[in-house]
Amino acid sequence: MALSIAAASGAVWVYRLLSTRRSALGTSAFLVAVIGTTMTLHLFTFANNISVYQQRVGYAYLPGKLVSILSIYRDPAGDQDVLLTSPLVGNLVPAFTGRRTYIGHGVQTIDSNRKTEEAIAFFSGALDEDASRAFLSARGITHVLTTPDETGTSAVDFDAVSYLQDMAREGEFVLYRVSL
Repeated sequence: MALSIAAASGAVWVYRLLSTRRSALGTSAFLVAVIGTTMTLHLFTFANNISVYQQRVGYAYLPGKLVSILSIYRDPAGDQDVLLTSPLVGNLVPAFTGRRTYIGHGVQTIDSNRKTEEAIAFFSGALDEDASRAFLSARGITHVLTTPDETGTSAVDFDAVSYLQDMAREGEFVLYRVSL
């Protein structure tokens, strides 16, 4: 968005520069170049969208089950609740729920690298039960959301973890309440 505003400001500046020199040909050439570039970019974007649709690539849309789980979390969650999930999903939590997440947008999360490493250690099973409990307690994490991102590479059977209570389940997406 900021880049678009800067580009528009630059285009206005060039247009005014050409207009003050009373160069009708220069002004017309500038407008043709802007319109041609814009149309070319739109055609490229349109062709790319068609290509993605034809290949049925799943990353273009959020799974409905994930959206359903996030809406389940939104309703009973309190202002002090904190959700732990993968960085990719954590980026979506505030937008979909209005609630806090342990790892959100990389640039907007304080000490994002450390938090990401801690989450990876938790989900991968690198932490034993005592270390996992200490991590969740120290960070104030009240809920854990597992997705195929976490469970696909994890050695942990989250359903068997004693301090995680199953709150909601939508296929491979499971929301747990932390009970320490």
